[in-house]
Amino acid sequence: MLKIRLQTDKHVVTVCETADGRLFYDGQGKGKPVTDEYHLQIPARRTEGGYTASRGAYTYEIKPGRLVVTRGKEVLLDSSTSPA
Repeated sequence: MLKIRLQTDKHVVTVCETADGRLFYDGQGKGKPVTDEYHLQIPARRTEGGYTASRGAYTYEIKPGRLVVTRGKEVLLDSSTSPA
C-alpha cells in the first residue's frame, strides 16, 4: 500500500507498506533506469515527523516538505519536495 510519494528536482521517493505492516523506502533518480546505481529500496520506519530509513552510514529522512539525506553527521541533501 502506498503511504507517500514525493519528488525533488532529481529524485522520486516512495514509502510503501506491506500487508503485514512493514514499511519500505524506495528512492530513484528521476529519469534514470532502475539499477543499483540509481535505485534504492530499504526498510523504513515511521517517525513523529514522517519516515526514516537507514543503510550503513546513510540516513534518508522524509519530513514535511523535505527530503534530507545524511552520511553520519554530514548532510548530503536537504531538498524541498512536492507530490509526485
